[in-house]
Amino acid sequence: MSRTKQEVRDFLQSQVGQKVNAKCGIYNGQCVSLIKALLEFLGVPDPYKGRGNATDVGDTLLAEGIAQNGAGWLTVVINHDMGRIYENGQWNNYGHIWLDLKDEANFEQNGAKALYTTKNTRPISQGQQFVNLD
Repeated sequence: MSRTKQEVRDFLQSQVGQKVNAKCGIYNGQCVSLIKALLEFLGVPDPYKGRGNATDVGDTLLAEGIAQNGAGWLTVVINHDMGRIYENGQWNNYGHIWLDLKDEANFEQNGAKALYTTKNTRPISQGQQFVNLD
């Protein structure tokens, strides 16, 4: 991680109540846009590149060598069963993704409040896949 823990805390706290982020275009306010904003903050190359729906992001971050498998201090948490939407006559499963700071706080966008970032609204216990950006 190219930032200190305090810098990460401060950045995530600054996103609470905000619709993150305009650089995501049509995905502005979706759960993945908070992850993309964090990747940019951390200095990850090409943070806005397409990495799939929320259900795909963890595997993509692992494949690209950006994240490590399992929970850490800064964990990207994925639930593959959330984000199920009926559209065009069929069910599509986009998943849901959020961030957890171990034993401190969690941050999600487009979960507890549509299109906005909230704090401590999605516990890690609801996750199914964990990759860390430590």
